[in-house]
Amino acid sequence: MKLHNLLPPYGEKHKVKRLGRGNSSGSGNYSGRGMKGQGSRKGRVNYLGFEGGQMPLYRRLPKRGFTPLNKERYQEVNLCSLNSLKDEKEITPEILRKKGLIKKVDEKIKILGKGTLELTLVVKAHEFSRRAKEEIVKKGGKAIEIVSYKSKLKVNKEEVERNKVTVKESLAEKEQKTKEKTKEVKTAKVTKGKEKTEIKPKIIKKKKSLKSKDKAKTKGKKKDK
Repeated sequence: MKLHNLLPPYGEKHKVKRLGRGNSSGSGNYSGRGMKGQGSRKGRVNYLGFEGGQMPLYRRLPKRGFTPLNKERYQEVNLCSLNSLKDEKEITPEILRKKGLIKKVDEKIKILGKGTLELTLVVKAHEFSRRAKEEIVKKGGKAIEIVSYKSKLKVNKEEVERNKVTVKESLAEKEQKTKEKTKEVKTAKVTKGKEKTEIKPKIIKKKKSLKSKDKAKTKGKKKDK
């Protein structure tokens, strides 16, 4: 056996089919496309499910549900499998990984309520089923939920929204206070104006006109005469 004697397995490689090179070749004249029609033209559609342009079957049938793009996947651990961890009092994702109950430490963990728990444990996981939580608490243990990065982001967003609401409320209160102050100032000004109008005006003596003075002078001259 030598390298130049090695051959590929039968059926792995095929000869290229030469089209339009005479009828004796098996695919001459029409090159396997048949006579005139949609299939013989350039740019023909040739895929599975094509029905000549009409609505294909896979699009005619009704659809149900959808597959979420950002689906949260959990590594499931049952209560009965926690009974094997007798030496441990506090169970963390690292311990579960060492014992082979989960595959990855980074992914989320959910404790399910299958079976019965015989130990008092402090279990740390991302989520607990209702029954699992009740069983752990009954045995005198604790079910502590680990807060993930995404959940922290959600909490932060909620806090930001709350802060926005409080800021809006405080601004509205300030506006109301300013409006009330302006109203008080206006009312005070109005009351002061009324008081001024109530004060009696000063009596001003009218000056004698020039005509009256001239008349008085002429009368005096006549008397002298």
